Amino acid sequence: MSLESRYYYEEGIILFKKKIGEGDLLLTIYGKEKGKFFAIAKGALKIKNRLRGKVSIFSVGRGYFVRRREVDLLISWESYEKFLEILEDVDKFILISDYIRRADKFIPLEVKDLVIYSYFYNFLKSWRLIDKYLGDVFLIKLLQRLGYMGKLELKCKKCIKDLSKNDYMYFNLRDNVVYCEECKDIGSVKVDLREVMEFNEILDKTFDEIVREKYINSFDNLNLIGRMIERIEQEV
Repeated sequence: MSLESRYYYEEGIILFKKKIGEGDLLLTIYGKEKGKFFAIAKGALKIKNRLRGKVSIFSVGRGYFVRRREVDLLISWESYEKFLEILEDVDKFILISDYIRRADKFIPLEVKDLVIYSYFYNFLKSWRLIDKYLGDVFLIKLLQRLGYMGKLELKCKKCIKDLSKNDYMYFNLRDNVVYCEECKDIGSVKVDLREVMEFNEILDKTFDEIVREKYINSFDNLNLIGRMIERIEQEV
């Protein structure tokens, strides 16, 4: 490997940081070019180190890295946005950290995806509005992007009956399909038509559109989203 190819710049978001060794930090970063990757900020916790105070969790910036056989090394980091207000609001910090931790479980290492990058960025940018509903929507959009779920067809899987005018239907969480009352199986749960329609509308929009249009809590008891996320989290 040439000296030139060992060093590189990358823009990204610091999602997590963990203390390791004597004053070092292990960072989880979602980069625009590399996707999710790990890097070590050597001596970042030491008083005189140039990285001290610069590698804040949730900060968006540009780093200079050196490739290593195991984990790359961060040499310098310049933050564009730090979202320090999140760190000062304990309740929001706990909520947002939990959703990012849950999202991280599904994301493969070093797979470039600018859409997922935008989901993380817009999620942090909208931190003041984030509640359980928008947190679940964030996870749903990410899972959709990664291929874990798609829109629900409003037809019974068995008899092909049109269910778009029914008040409710039966949803099989395992197979991600719906049934009419006559064809329902043991594993299906009763769901309101409005839940299914809102779920499909969420999949048609970007996360940023949902926030911008204030498409929030139009149906107060949207249990379908939580059930689907829980099912996928148990399987992965």
